[in-house]
Amino acid sequence: MSFSFQITAPSKQDATDQTFTELVKVASQQSIHAKDSEQCFAAASAFIALLSDPSDAQEVRVMVNGSLSWTGNLDAITSITAANISVSAYLVDKGQATQQ
Repeated sequence: MSFSFQITAPSKQDATDQTFTELVKVASQQSIHAKDSEQCFAAASAFIALLSDPSDAQEVRVMVNGSLSWTGNLDAITSITAANISVSAYLVDKGQATQQ
């Protein structure tokens, strides 16, 4: 099961907070992702922290994609067989069009 989201925020702290909120939404919609949300948040937070603070003319944009595969069914997962996360964090000019 996979997920993908993108956020744009005025500061690194706001980007971190919005990323956490999005991951909570993912886990509430796809219960399997409760198993990897902590790892996803740690990775995204680390990349956000690497960025310089945005200037008055910039925003922080974060894209997170992830997936898990497993054996069994959602009510009785036997084992996680694959896990993937991709995080991109950027400083962009305010109002820059979203690329997807």
